[in-house]
Amino acid sequence: ACLSPTNVRFRAAGTLGINGKYERFSPLTNIKRSLEEAIEDGCHTAEAVGDDETFVKLVSLVANYDIAMGFVPVHDSSVWARIFDLPTLEKSVETLSKRLMKKLDLGKINQSYFIGSVIFPATNDLKIFCDEKYTVSTHRSKTQAGVYNILNVELGRAPFYDPEDGKLDLLVESEPARGFQKIFRKTLPSPTHLFIKKAKITSSVPVPLRVDGHLILKTPAQIEIKP
Repeated sequence: ACLSPTNVRFRAAGTLGINGKYERFSPLTNIKRSLEEAIEDGCHTAEAVGDDETFVKLVSLVANYDIAMGFVPVHDSSVWARIFDLPTLEKSVETLSKRLMKKLDLGKINQSYFIGSVIFPATNDLKIFCDEKYTVSTHRSKTQAGVYNILNVELGRAPFYDPEDGKLDLLVESEPARGFQKIFRKTLPSPTHLFIKKAKITSSVPVPLRVDGHLILKTPAQIEIKP
């Protein structure tokens, strides 16, 4: 069958086949309402059939309900297909039919959820108030920072972080040494690596935060773990 890269399938719990109700993402389709109707009809699984953007969009919706989620990637370049060991369409369908399941943490930023990462812009103007105890501030214009649940989705490769520890990983990296700095600085400072459960991100002017590589939100923002 020819699968659209923007399909969502709903399936009842206990169904060993892959039959179910299909919906398609479009500007005229309310997937949230379709999901709620499917749950009312007894469906306990939502399956994203498409690309990585389809997957992370459905993650943010499914996180609000007590149901399972599956993924059938239609592109070989899918980052999430590699992470979940779904190298082929056939392997994806086999995984769904066997109902191989695993519980993972999610992150929540404002009213949206993320599974991979939130990347902050390189700026000297961020204040990250962590676990209501301490503040991490950036003071150099090239300082890189991000909050990770599994990985930096935009890089699509290691390092990976533990999505089952009930915590998020906050990394802050200083500006790399350049020019004469390299001569006098023998080693680059190690990134600051912190484990947090929640954080409030503020800045003097709104700056964009990239969520799972697709959604853009602006500061101020509240981030927390959803175990």
